Amino acid sequence: MEAVYRVGAQSLDMLRALNRIPQSRTLMWIAVCLVIAVIAVTAFALSGGQVTPPHS
Repeated sequence: MEAVYRVGAQSLDMLRALNRIPQSRTLMWIAVCLVIAVIAVTAFALSGGQVTPPHS
């Protein structure tokens, strides 16, 4: 029973910590990370598709 209480207390502490984070700032960081991920995937896709063979 003590283990259940500990897990519940840790979950409650995590929820309280998340409530202290301003949501607008969190959404901004999520959007920034998504834009960076899209740019990185696009760059890899473009560089991988344009390989030229060596001239002989």
